Amino acid sequence: MLLILFGLPFLAIADSIRVNAAEDAVTLQLADGRTILLDGLLAPKADDAGGRSAADQIAAAGLAQVIESPIGQDVWLEALTEAPDRWKRFPAGVYIQKSGVWLHQRMLQEGFACIGACLLGGADRLKMLRDAEAGARQA
Repeated sequence: MLLILFGLPFLAIADSIRVNAAEDAVTLQLADGRTILLDGLLAPKADDAGGRSAADQIAAAGLAQVIESPIGQDVWLEALTEAPDRWKRFPAGVYIQKSGVWLHQRMLQEGFACIGACLLGGADRLKMLRDAEAGARQA
């Protein structure tokens, strides 16, 4: 599968890079030390106080499975900006190399995230996110 990466050379890489960890549902740590933000997504946060409903617990378990899927795998990045945000995260699209799956799309289609502020990438990117989210609404 040929994937053309758009963005600035600082973050867009032709070769793949390994994901070491998921800091939270929308933040990945790469093998080279960079932190990637899945820009445009909102995902549920863990309820540290407990008392979550059974449905919330099931959703959290499903989300954990999805966000952990790229850990230890090589990914391609679609850079959305050259500079990190104030938390030193680089907004990017993440594609799992082995399957070619766009992680944003998978999270939206499976109902484990919704569209948040899509600050980067313009109208075309927002349309892609909306199309992916529509699949979850139809299911």
